[in-house]
Amino acid sequence: MNIAIVSVLLALAVFGIFFVSAAKGAMPTSISVQADRVGYGASAEASYRLNIDAGSSGVAFGLSYQLPPWPASEKLHGSPLAIAMVDLTGSGSIRPVAVPAVPKPGLKYEEICRRERPSPFASAFWIELPPESAAQVELRGKASYPRWPGTRYDIEFSTFGVDNPFAVRTPLQTVSISPLGMKGTRIVMRSLKAHGQDGLPRTTPEIVGQTDPPRRFSPISLRAVRPTRGGGVSLGQWSKPRPTAVPLGTVRTDRQGQFRLAPQRFPHVGRYAFLARSKAQRAVAADWNCGPFF
Repeated sequence: MNIAIVSVLLALAVFGIFFVSAAKGAMPTSISVQADRVGYGASAEASYRLNIDAGSSGVAFGLSYQLPPWPASEKLHGSPLAIAMVDLTGSGSIRPVAVPAVPKPGLKYEEICRRERPSPFASAFWIELPPESAAQVELRGKASYPRWPGTRYDIEFSTFGVDNPFAVRTPLQTVSISPLGMKGTRIVMRSLKAHGQDGLPRTTPEIVGQTDPPRRFSPISLRAVRPTRGGGVSLGQWSKPRPTAVPLGTVRTDRQGQFRLAPQRFPHVGRYAFLARSKAQRAVAADWNCGPFF
């Protein structure tokens, strides 16, 4: 039998055994969610608190959350929120949901921009409380990057009744707070066309861009960055040395916040993507965003 088929069958068998043996739970008598800001100014954090009443029988249930996306139409992974703390106060315990031991899938190449701060915390937890007890679960969130116009800080909470990452979720509540962190500048870019032909020196495509909100006569610096093995580009690659990050110069926006980068010779081979950076201006923080691949 084909080795790949055997691996899939083994994974399904392991998953089936895991699902059958996964712990079943009992839902709380009541659970409520509230959100507040903690601290002031650019260092303020979001506090999301879930108050849980176990009732007479005790509880064992799953809790998951989904972070808000960036307000962008381009293919952008990540969230304006980064979870910095998960804690339970009161009787009981909290731990990440059990994950079945299945073979890891092969690395999928996908050209995406990552605008996020990695979090050490899982997005799904299993909570157990003894009878006649109460507890509070708190999540603390920080701004991952400067916020764009239209950025929201909603978190969607759900519950589930089986200690399994694939258990069916039941929506609980969506909560939000006022904006966090500093204002930023969304930089939207697109390439007009590719330049260069076989046998001729390689050049970058022509790039046109727009800042949101419009920043008049503002400098925009650009670099070409090499994607990771999986195809992704992160904002942290801006400071990498050549040839991972290649400076392409600085342009200035017009009255409407628009800019243009003319084609230029590019001696490096392989796939690259554009990365743009705006400078800080008064109450607006310096900001980054990814652009087209070439």
